[in-house]
Amino acid sequence: DAHHLDTVRSQTDMVTDQHTLGICLIMLGCLMSAAGMLFMKQSSVAYEHTLKPWQRWRFGIGLLLLVVNAAAVDVVVYGIVPLSIIAPFAGMTIVFTTLLSAAGVITERQLPSRRGAAGTLLVVAGLACVSSFGPRGDGRAASDPSLSPAALSLVCAALSFGSAWLALRCGSAFESRIWRRGSAATTLCTALASACFGMATNVAMKRVSALASECVADRSLGPAREADALALAALLVLPVAAPLQLWLLNSALAEARTAFAVPAYQSALIGLNLAAAGLLFGEYDGADARDLSFFGGGVLCAAAGLATLVAASLIPHRRLAAATTTLAAAA
Repeated sequence: DAHHLDTVRSQTDMVTDQHTLGICLIMLGCLMSAAGMLFMKQSSVAYEHTLKPWQRWRFGIGLLLLVVNAAAVDVVVYGIVPLSIIAPFAGMTIVFTTLLSAAGVITERQLPSRRGAAGTLLVVAGLACVSSFGPRGDGRAASDPSLSPAALSLVCAALSFGSAWLALRCGSAFESRIWRRGSAATTLCTALASACFGMATNVAMKRVSALASECVADRSLGPAREADALALAALLVLPVAAPLQLWLLNSALAEARTAFAVPAYQSALIGLNLAAAGLLFGEYDGADARDLSFFGGGVLCAAAGLATLVAASLIPHRRLAAATTTLAAAA
């Protein structure tokens, strides 16, 4: 009994250490993503699209940060942290974007309003609950995704919408009153399509991370036929979905305000990843009711913070639009 108790304690300590390492890596990844998106946005502001590819250094730095985050940091994170924990932390990208903009390090300095500061605090408080009470897992790599009808419906719906919007954007008859480039409707749909491909990328990344961990540990892959099929599907989806996610995200950033495009993208990505965590990986199964309630409260708090940040970003532009209309009427 004493030996068994020591074994359980050592496993618990290992899971806790992995969880702490995963949270630190998630924060690093959010910082890299925020800086990468700001560099890509600054590239469009500086009209780098008129330059030759090797002269677009801002776009190059932004793309490098996003690729390194996806290829290095995420590979480790998705192997040791449940997707339900990773998803809400996308809100930290908004926080880092706000802080970097306020510091004026990459873009022109933009100080947050009181409402923006309140939104940032709500996001941080919500994520503190998420990291404290969210699913911890058992210290193993990500399990195989469930092939239930609901899980397949989620993946098929996300990929269908992303592909349909991509085809619509690339069509010659895209411009219209509703689907005008830079309009709120177009930005929201582009951000949602990017988030759809992002969810597919995250699910594939989680399976690839699990496969890599299992190969390193030289463990059995379980049901060989199903595991091989899922691993093959993940390896096929990843190199297709990831570039499409980045291209659509860059389009949303180039055509709209960062303070609107980034929260729209991150909010959609959080929702899709939370759904994938439950439907595909069953991360909420057997969770303690008390911890699950605090986890849900943290998600709602972070979502409220994101909504507050979006509202704070829209107020100055509405006032500017109203002032412009008043001046035009007076003239």
